Amino acid sequence: MARVRRNLTRILADAGGLAAFSAKRILGRRITILCKANWKLGDEITLIPFYEGVKRTYADSGLIVWTNFPDLLQGNPFVDAINVPCGVPDRRYNLVQGPADAPRAVLLRKKFGVSTSDIRPKVYLSTEEHADVPPELKRATSRGKIAFSCEAGWSMKEWPREYFAELAENLKRERNAFIINLGLREPAPWADLDLAGKTSIREAARALAACDAFVGNDSGVLHLALAVGVPATGIYGPTTPTFPIQYGAELQVVQTDKRCRGCYNSGRMTEKGACPIGAADCMQRIPPDEVAAAVERLLSLHL
Repeated sequence: MARVRRNLTRILADAGGLAAFSAKRILGRRITILCKANWKLGDEITLIPFYEGVKRTYADSGLIVWTNFPDLLQGNPFVDAINVPCGVPDRRYNLVQGPADAPRAVLLRKKFGVSTSDIRPKVYLSTEEHADVPPELKRATSRGKIAFSCEAGWSMKEWPREYFAELAENLKRERNAFIINLGLREPAPWADLDLAGKTSIREAARALAACDAFVGNDSGVLHLALAVGVPATGIYGPTTPTFPIQYGAELQVVQTDKRCRGCYNSGRMTEKGACPIGAADCMQRIPPDEVAAAVERLLSLHL
């Protein structure tokens, strides 16, 4: 046995790559794994299950993540360090986006051998953060605090803003809902609390966590809402709701009735954001009353 350990130690000194990685594991030494993921907000949220999957596979590892959005991983028990130098890691995962026509869990399992199909994204908030929400939201006494976000990564995924305004007025009239607006760009005069352009990622996460439901396009804020445990109504046209994450009843999906829906994930869209048939009206064809009905179904399940 002593000879085996000496040979393994020699491998660690003289070799790299898989041989050194395997030798360390056999010797019971802590391994270092680096995950590099420089993506957009929504995509990085859908990667969070991968870090838990890595820890399940290599429980004795030290996991370092390089990310564009370190706030997403604050307090995450499966991540040991964020955006710090790590020398030469024992294993490196360069998480580049693969084809859009398969769920992300399938692609990650095929490429890295890490299973994530039963894990949902989660952004961890402390007790203090849950208590630290805008006072208007704390004071609201309504039959539903509902967060909206009218934006998406590209305009073809955006439901018309006037439809959001109509939906907000409908929900306020029918159930005395309290509406907050989140995002980066344009203000929403129809919102009871407009936080557009006024929050960091964690501030937005805290506000979302204090709500009963979320309504929005396929966007980073939609995934953020789900990641803090808020049920959501997602509005979809050129993208498919089962990509990149397959959610359960926590996501009520409203899709366009056009037969060409999901063109981005099917590969028919050759230029991102450009309608392959030159008629980019799929989101405009979803009426506000259809989304309102989905929101009511969501609230009936979760309130």
